[in-house]
Amino acid sequence: MSGKIRLKEYHSRNNNIDNKENNEESSESNANDESVLEGRFKATRMWNGILRRFRNGMPLKRHRRQLRTYEACFTGREAIDFLMNELPKFISEDKEIT
Repeated sequence: MSGKIRLKEYHSRNNNIDNKENNEESSESNANDESVLEGRFKATRMWNGILRRFRNGMPLKRHRRQLRTYEACFTGREAIDFLMNELPKFISEDKEIT
C-alpha cells in the first residue's frame, strides 16, 4: 500500500432529483426521526416526573424519634401514602411502558 487513503464519496440514490425534492425527503425523515425519539426513554421521563412530584409535593414536618426531634423530614409511611396517591396520576393501565 502506498499509504494513501481514498475516501468514498456519498451519493444520493438519484442524482437528478431537484433540491426541493431533497429538502422534502429530508424533512420527512426528520419527522420520522422525531416520532421515533418521542417514544424512546418514556419510562425515564415518567420516572423523572414522579421524582419531581415527590420532591416538590411531599410535605415535610417535625418528627420525634427516641427523644430526638428531626426538622423538615418525613416518615417512610408518609412517603408510601403520598406515592400511592400520586402514582395513579402517572400510570395509565391501557398504555404499556418499556
